[in-house]
Amino acid sequence: MSDDPVRTNVLTDDGAMTFQQYYHDWAATPRCAACSTRERLEARLSDEVLDALHAEDLEAVVICPANPYHGIRPILELAGMRELVRRRGRPVVAVTPVVGGKARKGSAGK
Repeated sequence: MSDDPVRTNVLTDDGAMTFQQYYHDWAATPRCAACSTRERLEARLSDEVLDALHAEDLEAVVICPANPYHGIRPILELAGMRELVRRRGRPVVAVTPVVGGKARKGSAGK
């Protein structure tokens, strides 16, 4: 999505931590109350993403596979991304481990 750093932070019952700490150090065990990505406001879409989204032959946008909270949401919240995708008017599909409202695997179930 960007060549700029965008860190996902997780607010848990045990306090705030980076997603890497939450997932690797804590094995996604504390209850996650919220995720945030502060740097997304300053980060810019990469040239490769911009080229792909402006391509004449763009048929659809597929974002996968990713957790909807700390994977897909930060991509869509990057400055200008939602607007650009909407303006193109092509189908947008996000593939996640969430099926029928329940996580199939990974930290999404936490």
